[in-house]
Amino acid sequence: MRILAIDTSTQAGGVAIIENDRLLVEFILNVTSTHSRRILSSIDIALKNTDFSLHDIDAFAVGAGPGSFTGLRIGAATIKGLAFSLSKPVIGISSLLALAMNAMCSPIEIRPVMVSRKNELYTALFKTDSNGLIRLEKDTALSTQEIISRVNKPTYLIGNGLLKYGELFTEDNENFAVLGHPSHHQIRPSMIAFLGGLEFMSGEIIKARDFLPCYIKHSDAEINWGMSKTLST
Repeated sequence: MRILAIDTSTQAGGVAIIENDRLLVEFILNVTSTHSRRILSSIDIALKNTDFSLHDIDAFAVGAGPGSFTGLRIGAATIKGLAFSLSKPVIGISSLLALAMNAMCSPIEIRPVMVSRKNELYTALFKTDSNGLIRLEKDTALSTQEIISRVNKPTYLIGNGLLKYGELFTEDNENFAVLGHPSHHQIRPSMIAFLGGLEFMSGEIIKARDFLPCYIKHSDAEINWGMSKTLST
């Protein structure tokens, strides 16, 4: 089983390839250039370093969101194009679940927090048991104060949301908020690949044409279009 995974849901995007339970290659780039300029070249480099072609890949996994609207659309278009052209399946993985995988060894609950917009963060809640991660909350977008109010027991917080709002959690909830190491704040495409492998083995796959990212919220353009449509009627 060979899975090629990409993530473009945040600024730090990347590519990974696994073969069964073995990570073969992983690239992560946290730079300001757009994903559209680097994702295809990163896929090409990953394939060349494993001596695989796209035909050798059994399925394509992608960080399905929530996250950056533009990034998610780039990731979806890229992965759907590759999978459709090769008649291979697509596996969408929650970006928050993939982020929580960084803290699999945490003895306390794990709350990933990712930058959304304005004063909100994308978040969910997980805990670890002998079978892996267990989801306690669905993916959603909440204000920082709403998230702080939910941190009512020792909780391991990770994600790029801490780079912007980390001080709020320690100021308002220092008894319970455990801020993760910076190395845990970025989604690793290898985690998407391994999660995708589990989905592939269980048959949880979809056809390329049916895959849609999980935006959770409408983009500003969609909101503005809806408002202008309402005003014109």
